[in-house]
Amino acid sequence: MGRAARALTTMTVLAAAFAATATTSAATAISPPTITAPLGGLGPYAVGSSVTFTFTETGVGTPVAYKYSLNGGKLVKVAAPSGTASVQIVVPERQTQSLTAYAVAADGTVSGGTLDNFLATLSPAAADKDLTGDGVPDLLTVGDTTGLAPGLWLATGRTAPGAAAKGRVKTPATDIGANGDGTSSPGSPSDCRSPR
Repeated sequence: MGRAARALTTMTVLAAAFAATATTSAATAISPPTITAPLGGLGPYAVGSSVTFTFTETGVGTPVAYKYSLNGGKLVKVAAPSGTASVQIVVPERQTQSLTAYAVAADGTVSGGTLDNFLATLSPAAADKDLTGDGVPDLLTVGDTTGLAPGLWLATGRTAPGAAAKGRVKTPATDIGANGDGTSSPGSPSDCRSPR
């Protein structure tokens, strides 16, 4: 076989390989997904609430799954038997959130990402000295003092209407430091004591 024939054969093989790659590429092309959610996907959503986000493919290809990541965290894969998938996301405690989703084709090809930035409404600040979230100040004190056993004692504020309950607490107090303060293992109430 002459040099010209060998060159032609090599070019034919390369052209065929390129054509096959192009065909495979076209067959597995998949567009980034569309993300939809209540409130236009923007929110704001209450922190701790569960919001349904739906991934659909409106471009090229039909995905068999989607991958998504919330706030740059671990990628989670969800099946999409009919090309669509919905996920429940519990809104974390931060004001600005970002959800990124990718479509996955049957052969494993992953699309580019679609980013949905949304907002969360933060929980209102607790009332001053309110440790139980009922809007009434509570009393918290360390034990191992005169008349009080070791521990960390919580007496909740009274919630009766009017001035009669103002500044008063319910008794008996509860030892919320019965397992210590986390500085020793195993913990004990004596971990919580007033400075000597």
